[in-house]
Amino acid sequence: MNSKNWEFLKPIVQPDKANVFLQRFEKIAFRAKNKERFCLSKQNGWVAVPVESADHFSESEEERLLSVTQKNGYEKLIAILFEDLKNFPPVSTIPTTAEGIAELNWEFSHFWLALFAGEPDWVIIGTKSNYFIVAGSPDFVRDFLGCEINDAFSEFYEFLLDYLDSSDPLGEYLLSVYNDLRTIYPQLESGSILCVGESNVVAIPNSSPASIPI
Repeated sequence: MNSKNWEFLKPIVQPDKANVFLQRFEKIAFRAKNKERFCLSKQNGWVAVPVESADHFSESEEERLLSVTQKNGYEKLIAILFEDLKNFPPVSTIPTTAEGIAELNWEFSHFWLALFAGEPDWVIIGTKSNYFIVAGSPDFVRDFLGCEINDAFSEFYEFLLDYLDSSDPLGEYLLSVYNDLRTIYPQLESGSILCVGESNVVAIPNSSPASIPI
């Protein structure tokens, strides 16, 4: 992956400007000490839904992402590389165009990726474990998913059953993700931290990631 070859993605190379977006994003989510896991902060009125994914977005998901972001008036999105790669900018901006979203999906398809806009007003977190999470207001999440939230959870449950049936260890983790986001996250106090897939809740509103003991 070479950012010099990007046509639509724009890396933010100035550390002070990149840190503004990183700090804004870390109010919502951050990597846990176990680097294969991440933590999600409960936001007032938000839901968080897991979605099956091989390489982040399908073609229809790209189209719905474009539609919902344009509908909400976003001219650009912020992409966070959610893992440490040397000599690569951690933050980039993407125009809300079909070409920009397609380039994002192509260039970041094999990496941990976080995507958001606004304060953030919503976040999408792509993982290396064959799923991503979309979190935000119920209306935003429904528009992006193209279905009701309960239906999306049901689809994810059917997806993870294949791993459980084949005794793949990933199945137990995906089941924990499902249970955490369907059962625990909606009940949390705003600002509480959930380590997704580990059912570990730390009720420390307004704490910085470095101060949280997980």
